[in-house]
Amino acid sequence: MKRLSGKRVLSMILAFLLTITTVFMGNVMEAKAETGEITITVTGDTGMLEEIKINDNSKIQAPGGGLTTGTVNGNTGNGETNTITLSASFGFEFKSIVINSVDYSSAIATSSQKDMVEITNVPASTAYTINVSIGSGTIRTIVWAYDENTFGKDAYVEHGTVRVLSINGVSNTDDQHVVAKKDDKIVVELKPDYGYQIAGVSINGGATLAAQNEVSQFEFIMPDTNIHFRGIFVPKEDEVQNNATAVAADGSIGNGGTIAQTGTVLVKLSNPNTNAGNSVALNNGEELDTSKKIQSLDISTYQMVSKGNGDYWESQKTETQSDGTIIRTETKPDGTIIRTETKPDGTIIETETKSDGTIIKTETEPDGTIIETITAPDGSVSMTTQTGPVDKERVEVKAEVSEKAVEDAKQNDAAVKLPTEVKASKNSNSATTIDIKMPGGLGETKVEIPVSNATSGTVAVIVHPDGTEEIMKETKLTENGIQIKINGSTTVKIIDNSKDFSDTNDHWAKDSIDFVFARELFVGVDNNHFGVSDPMTRGMLNTVLARLAGVDTTSNIGQKWYEVGTDWAKKNGITDGTNPNGEITREQLAAMLYRSAGSPQVSGNMSFADASAVSDYAKDSILWAEQNGILSGYENNLVAPKADAQRAEVAAMLANYLQNQ
Repeated sequence: MKRLSGKRVLSMILAFLLTITTVFMGNVMEAKAETGEITITVTGDTGMLEEIKINDNSKIQAPGGGLTTGTVNGNTGNGETNTITLSASFGFEFKSIVINSVDYSSAIATSSQKDMVEITNVPASTAYTINVSIGSGTIRTIVWAYDENTFGKDAYVEHGTVRVLSINGVSNTDDQHVVAKKDDKIVVELKPDYGYQIAGVSINGGATLAAQNEVSQFEFIMPDTNIHFRGIFVPKEDEVQNNATAVAADGSIGNGGTIAQTGTVLVKLSNPNTNAGNSVALNNGEELDTSKKIQSLDISTYQMVSKGNGDYWESQKTETQSDGTIIRTETKPDGTIIRTETKPDGTIIETETKSDGTIIKTETEPDGTIIETITAPDGSVSMTTQTGPVDKERVEVKAEVSEKAVEDAKQNDAAVKLPTEVKASKNSNSATTIDIKMPGGLGETKVEIPVSNATSGTVAVIVHPDGTEEIMKETKLTENGIQIKINGSTTVKIIDNSKDFSDTNDHWAKDSIDFVFARELFVGVDNNHFGVSDPMTRGMLNTVLARLAGVDTTSNIGQKWYEVGTDWAKKNGITDGTNPNGEITREQLAAMLYRSAGSPQVSGNMSFADASAVSDYAKDSILWAEQNGILSGYENNLVAPKADAQRAEVAAMLANYLQNQ
């Protein structure tokens, strides 16, 4: 072999290092883009060009049109490009665009807005000459103004507001300047100022339209021309309609603008056929004048808005009853109706009827007690929440579930969902109590309870008739709370039963550990440690599975801590009971969990790379665990069937099992 000289070797090493540097630092060595000032010159229909923008950060403008020249900042180096965006005046569109003798008109066809066109990959330069052809095209405009000078009298809106709600069913957000095409369906809403009513509307000074929907919505088909839209509003006095047998000779309506933000107020007076009689207390020295009687009245207040054709929309706002109760009704834009009753004793009852039929009734009593009832649209489920006046954290809930709601849920293999959220508490004494009333004889039913602060450690606690409490170990987590299974009427509490172990912080299995600990399936190896990396023994697993089955695993005097669980596991065919202190492997863990689940039938093949290493007795178990999301492999898709199972791994598998069963 020929021996290389020292210089030759050094040369080869330097060449190799240079290659490495070139490969791994190529991006670092890349030249920074060269930027600078660019001169813009515009020819063609410059009177209708309002803006030119370079790369979304530098632009020149001429509001109203007339852009001819200017300077911007952009890329100027060889091999670089710029993105140029051109904007035409309102109501016009581009026909052709040429930049530095290159035709970019194809960008117009692909642009969703013909009055604003973005052109990408324009070669960098220190100067651009842009020629534009701009015309009216197919775009049509709808305009109005709140002054007489902007668009003229036929687009002047005074004493009210105009808004285009939709174009062809698509909601519109533009204010005053709206673009549409011929034959588009336009829906416009008019609202008068307080003290005015709609007398009509006109398009380009033409005929008045009739309203179709509250509050005075007008619909028309866009013609092949630009539109000046005008709303016509006239002053209108508030009214009093007296249907009572006796009222004061004089009266007035005050603060009408608060009751009705638009339109006018109509007050209706009616006689409730009651007489206050001698109910007025006399001061010392006063004598009762029996010639006079006090006449009580029911008073209702309505918001009135003209349709523009002589008819009126009528929306009740307030009602004052003879007993002093004041009722106020409000309709939101989304169709929600809110009715508020204020009683003489200070009790306030608010009933909110949503557009989907859901009813929310909230009663606030003078002592601060709040009672809220939510009823589903079909009435199948209702939920009443009571918050005490003293302890605001303590909440009592009553939920009523109809037979129909249960049957529908079972038919769809779904849960009956309670209609309002509750909050989990760390303390059972202050926890939310939910009394679920459900028809008997329908069997076990899944119920979902929305919980605002649900975590892996959130569980339901069943409250037995004798007052004792029991963790519901099969409590599942849902997207919005928890799910439990009950048979007939049941009382539960919602608590956060997780524990902060020092060795679970930032651990990959923390959520699973919180899950199994909260359900009292696992305990820590001591008060501060879960033992995440400790091996799982057969006795430990026997005890965990027994707890899951509802067995009290407390040992008697003279018994080993694992004896009760192991005896149960042996009787139920889960284990032979031998070697309780022996460490359990991953395939043994899967097999025991599989038997605990009843050894369901499986079919198919394992996908793990080391599936051939699984013992024959555990193949169905591993396949079942994989198919049901209970067991996942290590890196490189290895299941490692003979590896010892750590406590954290067992917690994860058990949490997956409970969530997916």
